[in-house]
Amino acid sequence: METALSSSSSTSSRQTNILIVDDHPFVRQGIAQYINQEQDMNVSAQASDGYEALDLLAKDAFDLVISDLEMEGLNGLSFMRSVKDQFPKLPVIVLSMHDEVQYGIRSLQAGAAGYVMKSESPEKLVEAIRVIRDGEFFFSKQVSHRWMSLIPIHGKKMPIVDNLSEREWEVYRLIGKGLPTREIAKELHIGRKTVETYKSRIKEKMGFERAPELTRHAIEWNRTNGAS
Repeated sequence: METALSSSSSTSSRQTNILIVDDHPFVRQGIAQYINQEQDMNVSAQASDGYEALDLLAKDAFDLVISDLEMEGLNGLSFMRSVKDQFPKLPVIVLSMHDEVQYGIRSLQAGAAGYVMKSESPEKLVEAIRVIRDGEFFFSKQVSHRWMSLIPIHGKKMPIVDNLSEREWEVYRLIGKGLPTREIAKELHIGRKTVETYKSRIKEKMGFERAPELTRHAIEWNRTNGAS
């Protein structure tokens, strides 16, 4: 069950103009076909990655964006950060195959207004669109409670994993999936030396002296948090 947090989006009685961002054409078209059955919303454009989406956003006006997380080029989290910077009032819904427990907080931090897993029913996405259009956030209670727990109270620090930067967290997640440096570099489209630099930063932030300690911690974190 989803819970609402306060949002800055404004309520509108006109048809909601939507941009879909996903690197799979069948997925985009399937989502658009379902949404366009609703009288109060319309998918007016589609993009295959974050860069194409930003170009469309610069040319046309949209009320809401639905975006995947893992895409070639500019990934979903980086795309949302760009949207937050360039179009701060434009809400973004994450529609992803990844478990919300693992990605919900990161999506919130990147600027998402909602999160719906692709395993959910299409009705759940339509519900999310309407909730967010009316000025609320759309996340599970578990993510919402965790988000509230991260707000510093009397100087209390955030959990250590949440202190990692976006890219550091991506490297940490892939370490936890058992990927070697070369595979992490390929997955994130960066050099192997860059991956090693991120690993060093992660170890420093998390207080690990040796790489095996970091690997064991990352694997356990992924297992505990339902990583795929």
